[in-house]
Amino acid sequence: MEKVKSTKKATPPVRDYLLEGLLALVPDYKSGYKSTVITKKKSYSDKRSVNWLAQIIARYHCLDYSLMMKQGKHLLGLRHNISLAYTARLVLIPVKLKVAKSQNELATGYISLKEIEDIVTMPAGSEKKGPSWLSKIIFKNGKQLLTLNSKKTVQERMHHGQRVLFDFQLRNRSSDHSKALKPGELLKNTEGCDCPLYEIYLSKNTFEIIMDTLLNRETNLAGYSPKTRQLLEYLRSASGDN
Repeated sequence: MEKVKSTKKATPPVRDYLLEGLLALVPDYKSGYKSTVITKKKSYSDKRSVNWLAQIIARYHCLDYSLMMKQGKHLLGLRHNISLAYTARLVLIPVKLKVAKSQNELATGYISLKEIEDIVTMPAGSEKKGPSWLSKIIFKNGKQLLTLNSKKTVQERMHHGQRVLFDFQLRNRSSDHSKALKPGELLKNTEGCDCPLYEIYLSKNTFEIIMDTLLNRETNLAGYSPKTRQLLEYLRSASGDN
């Protein structure tokens, strides 16, 4: 792992890590810190734990971390080492990156699935001192990170990440605003809805409603629900006051 740049500045907010392009969250217990955050630009010592940073990232994306973990456990049939999909571009997979020296230390960090270029098996006996590194992750920007998982295990975690991503995309397909919204499809699923804005939005004569109904007091409101008539009458009054 590349040398962490020492700094006396305050720990950057998670948003800055994401904007720089998050590569990895690494457990790193030294000098009062609990993790090292690696981005495409730099590496940062952070006093927050890897798990806490993962939760903050979920909060940043307005996601429920506990629900993400529960969904992942159910999907993968696992109790631990759960991949996390925050967006279509940010999926974090768990990888062992440190030898824990106590029960209070974490050994597993997270790697950004979409940033992995290759995984290389470390030759036996390549380490002179320290942990027995089993594989090396090469990121798309050229940075490298040693792991304590075999290449096969990392590939398996990548497969888990792909499954979690597919599930994420499947559940969020309905919120894809790139697809045109057809009123006919909405009507099938909103039978009995009496929301005032529902009738206005789905009306075939939307612009006529705005120009005639809202500004012309003589327009007949018969046929609209009481809530819709009440809203339109209010907007007429407000329009007239202005």
